Amino acid sequence: MKPGTLVKILAGAGAYALGLYLFNFFPPLPSNFRPATALVPGLGLFWGGAGAIAAALGNFLFDLRDEIDLGTPLGILGNLVFAYLPFRVAQRLPGFSARPKLSTRWIIRYLYLALLGAAGCGTVIGFGLEGPRLAAFAVRGVGITLNNFITAGLLGWLPLLLAGAFERRGWASPPESWSDSPRKKLGFGMMMIGLLLAFTLGALTSAGLIPSLADYGVGPTLAPAAAPIMVPGMVLFLIGLILM
Repeated sequence: MKPGTLVKILAGAGAYALGLYLFNFFPPLPSNFRPATALVPGLGLFWGGAGAIAAALGNFLFDLRDEIDLGTPLGILGNLVFAYLPFRVAQRLPGFSARPKLSTRWIIRYLYLALLGAAGCGTVIGFGLEGPRLAAFAVRGVGITLNNFITAGLLGWLPLLLAGAFERRGWASPPESWSDSPRKKLGFGMMMIGLLLAFTLGALTSAGLIPSLADYGVGPTLAPAAAPIMVPGMVLFLIGLILM
């Protein structure tokens, strides 16, 4: 572990958990709107893998307020992906900087990264809850994706205003240049195809727009079972993440 990595993980996790706690106690806000999730893409862009671990740990610390259940490990993995995907994919964007810029090019690139992270998070959590039929993917998976993307898209640039100060003080991880190795190119392609397949097929099946591959245990949701048709896409997605 590089010097300072543990400090970044603990500082990022503490900031994220504190933000989640503070906003959780504002009754006027709907329960599914968590402004603190705007921090997550920035954690990945600032600190890379350490920032992704910080997002996962921060979500876990927040979950400690209630009983630990299946949503806890899914939230850890989902938030890890939410921060990690923008970090990794940003390396494929020549000249991209975490510093916000008033340019159409920067805004489109940032929204692209935020959408990938949000979709990865929603797909992982939605698939995990859909498998045992605890929640329909069309509700949880799609809902988490939309909430995270809207929050990160509208507010996620605010934490990035600190990028310059972090860089001057040596607190930001130096940008890594993308190496166009066959393994990483394959991983990126598998990740993109897998995420698109899993999310799209899961949403359409759960909404009843295409037939389900299996009918097993109704559980709390009456929506068609979407997990079986999502499995190939999820496998591609996770292998692609590892190869990237």
